Amino acid sequence: MTTPESVPPQIALWQVDFDFARSAATLDWSCLSADELAHAARYRQWPDRVRYGAMRVALRQLLASRMDCRPETLRFAINAFGKPRLATPGGPAFNQSHAARAGLVALADGLDVGVDIECDELSIAPDELDGMTQLMLGPRERERAGRLDMDGFLRRWVGKEAALKALGVGIAEHLHTLEVCPHDDGRYTVSHGRPDWPQVHARRLEHLPGYAAALAWSQP
Repeated sequence: MTTPESVPPQIALWQVDFDFARSAATLDWSCLSADELAHAARYRQWPDRVRYGAMRVALRQLLASRMDCRPETLRFAINAFGKPRLATPGGPAFNQSHAARAGLVALADGLDVGVDIECDELSIAPDELDGMTQLMLGPRERERAGRLDMDGFLRRWVGKEAALKALGVGIAEHLHTLEVCPHDDGRYTVSHGRPDWPQVHARRLEHLPGYAAALAWSQP
């Protein structure tokens, strides 16, 4: 995918499209580890299994191409909050997200990166949306945002989740620690009061019809 002009050039982004009918025959499960195969098998619904498998295969293939190795040889580790990374040093940072029939994979050299995508066809009652907004936004954010429609909610949600994933911290426990403010030109203002966290930058990804998506990055 072409990234917006304000995104650092060391970040590369790919879109993964899921074909549930063909994936049984075409998806290369052989490059996945035993743990990944076991994780996939725990999904009861075939589309969920395909989404997980396709994203892991795509990630392994992209990393292997970058590192000039075979996809099945890659080994992963996770940090204290569950964010995955390569177990061996020297490779790019990465992040991925998926929703409905599309996924995103981001690789970054020398930066921490986070990405999030959500389908904009969600049907949520207004009172439920208000409750989700209360959960996601801190008091100052709610005051600035006012009452959100689905588009406004998703814009903030993908920006906030991408930023927290770039930081590599727990999402649920830090929803109110980090604030995001979307702008009409696609930028986000991202702020937090944590001196131990780096500055985070984020950008909306606008060329995904039917989806809300955002990319975020920070210095390690």
